[in-house]
Amino acid sequence: MLHFNPSRWRDKDVLELSVEELLEDVAFGAGALLPAVQAARPHLQPNARILVTGSMAADEPAVAAPSLGVQKAAVRTLTHAFDKTLRAAGVRAVLVQVNGALAQEGPFSPAAVAEALWAAAHRDEARWTAFVPHDG
Repeated sequence: MLHFNPSRWRDKDVLELSVEELLEDVAFGAGALLPAVQAARPHLQPNARILVTGSMAADEPAVAAPSLGVQKAAVRTLTHAFDKTLRAAGVRAVLVQVNGALAQEGPFSPAAVAEALWAAAHRDEARWTAFVPHDG
């Protein structure tokens, strides 16, 4: 199992954000998935999983931090690409998109999100998709 969840919140709206800042954030929050999977690939045996934590920011970016939405949309695309590329080797990739604000309790608590991640990574092949929304 490889789990990927870095992201950067940059408190700048889209009119303040520079191209350099956007690219720096995307490199951190999405681009880092590439070398992580490439380094892990020799060790990923059949039934291994690449598990990526996504966010509603991919579809509903925060006005205060649009680069987060770009990062999360990019990791969703990369996850689909990894799943298609590695499927024949028996390695599957999935992004669980958390569609709510993290909280101490309730459907977006750490325990509930962890349970959603576990369930998504442990589905059988017949029900596999590379994208699983967690709506709480």
